[in-house]
Amino acid sequence: PDKKRSRMLKRVKKAFKPCSQGISLDDYLQFFHFLSNITEVDTALTFYHIAGASIDEATLKHVAKTVAHVDLRDHVIDVVFTLFDENMDGQLSNKEFVSVMKERLHRGLEKPKDTGFVKLLNSAWKCAKLKKPVLLDI
Repeated sequence: PDKKRSRMLKRVKKAFKPCSQGISLDDYLQFFHFLSNITEVDTALTFYHIAGASIDEATLKHVAKTVAHVDLRDHVIDVVFTLFDENMDGQLSNKEFVSVMKERLHRGLEKPKDTGFVKLLNSAWKCAKLKKPVLLDI
């Protein structure tokens, strides 16, 4: 995994200059919404593959818009292809993209991150209700 990550970062550094446009918060949030629909996206891309269509940048952008209702900027699509198009043929395979994103979902990308603070507050509240303070008469 570290070698793969290193290769991905090298491709990004080579393709995009340090002073080029980055990914905005809105871009990130839209892509995150796109990933939250990765199962539906996978189904749509499978139909494209069965029909013999390649998964190129235009196809991915179209699927994002029609399936996830997200309009990904061309720059975001370029970054995705730079990261995941390992053989640099201008097309994404299931192995190159969808399987990686699904694996991330199974590791907990879609699960809320609970730090335990809410559980602590709920426990303290229950404890306080059960043990009503007693006023001492002195």
